[in-house]
Amino acid sequence: MTNVPFGVIDADGHINEPEHRLREYIEGPYANIKGTFHPFLADSDGRVGGSPLVGSAYMDSSLGGRLGAHGGPDFPTPQEWLDNADVGGMETIFIFPTTLLGYASIIDPDYLIAITRAYNNYVYEEWLKFNPRFKSVALMPMMDVDESIKEMRRCVTELGYKGVFLSAVGFGLLGEKRYDPFYAEAEKLGTAVVVHGGHATAESQRYTKFIQRHTIG
Repeated sequence: MTNVPFGVIDADGHINEPEHRLREYIEGPYANIKGTFHPFLADSDGRVGGSPLVGSAYMDSSLGGRLGAHGGPDFPTPQEWLDNADVGGMETIFIFPTTLLGYASIIDPDYLIAITRAYNNYVYEEWLKFNPRFKSVALMPMMDVDESIKEMRRCVTELGYKGVFLSAVGFGLLGEKRYDPFYAEAEKLGTAVVVHGGHATAESQRYTKFIQRHTIG
């Protein structure tokens, strides 16, 4: 590890969760779904699509095929992440999704629950168990508050997650009273609630470049 006079924490360390690995963790009837189960997930080459318009003049959320294509299909692997963390002198990495930043666009509540559980289990098994330098926040299926409370309890008390992640867009206003029980439980558990920007919103459809839509999202 690079010699630095203080501990460095990457509080926003993204992984590129590949679809073929998440499929190993999805439960219930969705385990046998055919085709891509979320448009923002990486393909077999590790590249992210994100829109049926990818490659057109309108937008290209794959950044010209470069997003997620700097290594193999599973890039970055946990060891690759640690190797880069060593170069930067980082002691701890807090994991966030990349492709599933847009998970709030899933409108089927049961499907949303299945996807979030699959991601949370994948990160726990493949990253948190790999090295204690990895920490993470868990995806919450906020369309269903009761299920979100159950998943938060599971991730924090059983899997060792240090916080929970909410998409900035897609679940309505995060200050709505219907979410009060969720925040009360987070306070009871003493866990952090993190809000991260997601993918394009209805308001961002007017923009023609990926960076514009991603920024406003």
